[in-house]
Amino acid sequence: MKNPELNPKQEWKELAGRFTKNLNLVRRLWHDLEVYYSSPDRHYHNLDHIQELLQLAAENRDKFSLYDEIRFAIFYHDAIYDPNSTNNEEKSAHLAVLSLEDLDLNRQQLHFITEAILATKKHEQHSDSDINLLMDLDLHILASDWEKYDQYRQQIRKEYSLFPDLLYKPGRKKILQQLLDQPRIYKTDSFYQLYEEAARKNLQRELSDL
Repeated sequence: MKNPELNPKQEWKELAGRFTKNLNLVRRLWHDLEVYYSSPDRHYHNLDHIQELLQLAAENRDKFSLYDEIRFAIFYHDAIYDPNSTNNEEKSAHLAVLSLEDLDLNRQQLHFITEAILATKKHEQHSDSDINLLMDLDLHILASDWEKYDQYRQQIRKEYSLFPDLLYKPGRKKILQQLLDQPRIYKTDSFYQLYEEAARKNLQRELSDL
């Protein structure tokens, strides 16, 4: 359940405001993010998604070593989202670097944020525990009750509405099967124990429906 007090805009102002005193810059970067995530063709990858990830991150804060960097990655990981493109994560990571350089983050921080965003492309096991947990947060939706999962898959379908079923279904089947073929959908032990079984049931059910 969403925390009504956790507002992405306020979270951004608090986070970015610790790296710069330039409030105009903080507002400008937020405006850019808001424009990206508020596009009318965003049915799932929107600010609601960002809010959910920020809330999950907050609930798991003690498990992160680089909590601020993870939150920056959350804000930018789906900033660029074009159903026709195969390199959205690369573009989102590039946008993050261009934007966050203005906040005077160092190269090590920018590199980590880039790595984190790129990892959300294939959701494969990573050597960094923070990044593994971020990927688990991103896929948390897969383990929802069926009603919420069904809403999620319909939202994804709307985002790909320009594709007819003849093209969409094979592509969606491939993605679902790739997730099911992974040894573990969830990379951290805690999420694996809590959510793996439910996520696999939902994915298999959707796959069977296609």
